Amino acid sequence: MRDILWIVQNTLRVTFRKKKNILLYLFMPLIGIFIALMAYGGDQKMILHVGVVNQDKAEITADTIQFLAGLENVKITELEAGQVQEEIVSGKLDSVITFEKGYSDSVLAGRPDHIQLTSIKGAQVTGFVKSYLYQYIDNISTISRAADGNQQTFQQMYQDYQQSTFQLSTNSLADTSRNKNMTNQTIGFLIMIMLISASNLSEVILLEKEKRTYFRLLSTPINARKYLLANVLVN
Repeated sequence: MRDILWIVQNTLRVTFRKKKNILLYLFMPLIGIFIALMAYGGDQKMILHVGVVNQDKAEITADTIQFLAGLENVKITELEAGQVQEEIVSGKLDSVITFEKGYSDSVLAGRPDHIQLTSIKGAQVTGFVKSYLYQYIDNISTISRAADGNQQTFQQMYQDYQQSTFQLSTNSLADTSRNKNMTNQTIGFLIMIMLISASNLSEVILLEKEKRTYFRLLSTPINARKYLLANVLVN
């Protein structure tokens, strides 16, 4: 056992004689873990910045905008039509919803129209807002069709819908995929360091054989098994 420890000590001394090996074996794993923590740690909660252009100025339009403002993780900013392109291109807003003149009338007629959604970030960003918005509009259109053109009946049903007392409770689930990704990345980085270490130690063994240090060691009570075991421990 003492012979093995002596070989381990000697190998470590030879290995860390080069300063680059100190950086490689001691600091690189820590740097890799730190990068993984920075990449996957922290709060990943995303806020969607949505602009709204109201060209209809009707009650249903105002209520629709209020509904959007009440969505979690959505921040509403009211704009003028001339500001849409600038805000989208600059990246200040993820998307812009334009309620054109006639939007409310189309909803009352049961055929929602005159609404445009502008975005350059694709469906992955806008899908969340679109799903809730279109569901809300469909509900209002359904109420209008049920009223069958009776404005008083529609107003009563619409008010009941807006003032409904039912509540929807939501619970957030922990996203374990981030921790899994961080663990996989950290393990992969450590495996890479171990492979590099094994390659360097193999180089040390070959160098000692070339200088016949290996054979001189075997002429002592140290045998090949002890020599290899010591190098495995170092690795």
